[in-house]
Amino acid sequence: MKDDLPANANSAPIDSARLQALWGALRRITQALRSHPRLETLLPLVTREVRTLLDADGTSVILHDPKTDEFFFPAATFSDGDTSRRFARIRFPASRGVAGQVFRSGRAMIVNEVSSDPHFLQAIDDQSAFTTRNMLDVPLWAGDRCIGVLCAVNKRGGDFGAQDLALLD
Repeated sequence: MKDDLPANANSAPIDSARLQALWGALRRITQALRSHPRLETLLPLVTREVRTLLDADGTSVILHDPKTDEFFFPAATFSDGDTSRRFARIRFPASRGVAGQVFRSGRAMIVNEVSSDPHFLQAIDDQSAFTTRNMLDVPLWAGDRCIGVLCAVNKRGGDFGAQDLALLD
């Protein structure tokens, strides 16, 4: 079921261990920005760091291709490298899925029971041979324009919550 996000989700307190991990991840990403001038080489680092921070089975960057009005996965990090490679071949209409809802609304979504969410796109799991249980999607912005979605799937040991959202949104 889709969780209702509290109005103050961005101000959810973050415990000290997660705060330390966040600072470490931000430091690594900032250092990588200097040595990876191309987005294609930076995105896998970002997905790896987010996956670790959220303790998720997988994370992906889903970008919008305005020429085809489709989404594609320029970076996906899963514990299984084959799954990551399968995601790289997937494209789907930008109007579909939880990512489509987040992209259109510009608002993050937590879906802790994908089987009961009408936005969940089963075809992505079918094409990737991956089983999604829960997910957290946040919009990616370039200035005032939404360019895609950052997606984390299958929180280990539970559901995504306001603290996870606070780390990304």
